[in-house]
Amino acid sequence: MRAGPLGDSSLFARRLGDTEHGFFAARDYLAGAGRPRRLADRSRHECVLYRTASGTAVWQVDGPAGPEEVTVRGRSAADDHEFVSAVVQAGVEIGLGPEPVFAPAVQAGLLERVLPRYAKRIAPLHIVWPSRQFEPAAVTMLRDALAEAIPRWIGGHTSRVG
Repeated sequence: MRAGPLGDSSLFARRLGDTEHGFFAARDYLAGAGRPRRLADRSRHECVLYRTASGTAVWQVDGPAGPEEVTVRGRSAADDHEFVSAVVQAGVEIGLGPEPVFAPAVQAGLLERVLPRYAKRIAPLHIVWPSRQFEPAAVTMLRDALAEAIPRWIGGHTSRVG
C-alpha cells in the first residue's frame, strides 16, 4: 500500500481512493488545555508528532482560506498512526492523523475532531505490486479483497474541508 503520488516504476498499481488527516483530541485534554479555535492556536498546544525527533514539526493543512501551516511542539513522537491515536486517547496531546484510524474512538465518545475546517489531504492511496506473472492465488485474492474493502473504509470516514 502506498499513500501519496506514485513515481515512475515498473510496478502495477490500483488506486483505492483519497484519505484525509484531521485534528483530534480527548475531551479531558480539551477541558484542561482549552479548545483551539484557529489554526494558529495549535502552536500553544502539545501535539503528538509524526515521524520527527526534533520536538517540533510544521503541519501543512488545507483550510477555508487555502493551504496554511503551523509549527507545533510535542513531547511524544511516533511513526505509527495507531500509537498517535492511543496517545491522543490518553488525553496527553492533540494529534493529526487519518480519520479512519481515529473514527472508532470518536464514535465511542473518547475523542473529538477539533478544527474540523482544517485537514491534511493525503492522496491518493494505491495498492502496488511487482507483477502478475507467477503470482500466487492467495496474493491475488488478498489484493482484490483489499481493493474492495478499503475504498468503503476510506469513504465512510472522510469529510470535506471548507
